[in-house]
Amino acid sequence: MKPTVFVQAHVPDELQEKFMQYVRDFDAAHPGCHFEIAMVNESMTLPEMVKALQDVKPGFANVKGEKIGEGESAYDRLSFIIDGT
Repeated sequence: MKPTVFVQAHVPDELQEKFMQYVRDFDAAHPGCHFEIAMVNESMTLPEMVKALQDVKPGFANVKGEKIGEGESAYDRLSFIIDGT
């Protein structure tokens, strides 16, 4: 059985793409890793979050955006899977 590691990263907007590239590079270098990632950014809309990930190579699979909650407390969440290449 593989261990499961939970990480919660608080990354400034300007480092978001670099952080995701770091995770993607780690995944590509270590086949067999599997990442399930959810991103919440109150200062960005879903389209802005997706755009921030467009330059990360190789790309992500199963990208899904959704609105969580209702009214003023609602927020956007972007989720995707990185599965060893």
